[in-house]
Amino acid sequence: MEYNFPESFGDYLKRSLIYWIDDAVYPGHFVKAVLTNDLFEAIARADGENARILPDIVRWVYSNAPRNCWGSNEEMKTWKSSGGLRGIKNAEATEATETTETKHI
Repeated sequence: MEYNFPESFGDYLKRSLIYWIDDAVYPGHFVKAVLTNDLFEAIARADGENARILPDIVRWVYSNAPRNCWGSNEEMKTWKSSGGLRGIKNAEATEATETTETKHI
């Protein structure tokens, strides 16, 4: 997936979002709070820069992150079990291979 982050996003924030989306590696407390729509926790956990750009982070997640990787703790657990985009892609490739092999038997 191509990521077009705003210039205001720090490296740690970008890496946290990429690792979460691509590989379902749990992010830190602040990003997890953003992804679970927990405004109070996000504000409490944000450092000065992330607090300043919190609206930009929310807009980016809403507009760019796969919809099923954020929204609630339950959606995050489901995303974690999927293995992120890589896990989903690998599962689809395995399923396609198994389907093709089954047809040839």
